[in-house]
Amino acid sequence: MWGADPARLIRRIEDLLEEQRAALRDGDYDRLEALAERVAPLVDRLEAAPPRDAAALEALRARAMRLQELIEAAQQGAAAAQDRLRTLREGGAAFNSYGRDGARQSVGPGARSRVERKA
Repeated sequence: MWGADPARLIRRIEDLLEEQRAALRDGDYDRLEALAERVAPLVDRLEAAPPRDAAALEALRARAMRLQELIEAAQQGAAAAQDRLRTLREGGAAFNSYGRDGARQSVGPGARSRVERKA
């Protein structure tokens, strides 16, 4: 398909990495996964016929690392959103406060607090 020409392989991988970045930006995780499956065999071919142009290879590596950082950030953001939604569903989070005696006590849902309500 792309032969063993390292320069062509690099260009094709760069194009696919850019498509992955766009899929990540758009939240299209199915497309992101499909693109990753297309990149893997090209990387294998590139490893079998490494380019003589070290700068091009380094630029490709940097681009791939940046994409990996973006993917990890997206995963962290998704995990944080899930945690926040869980907290909201459970009625909010408890927080710590201190009583008159200086003892720490939890206040909020699920906490055994002795908040006195007066009418």
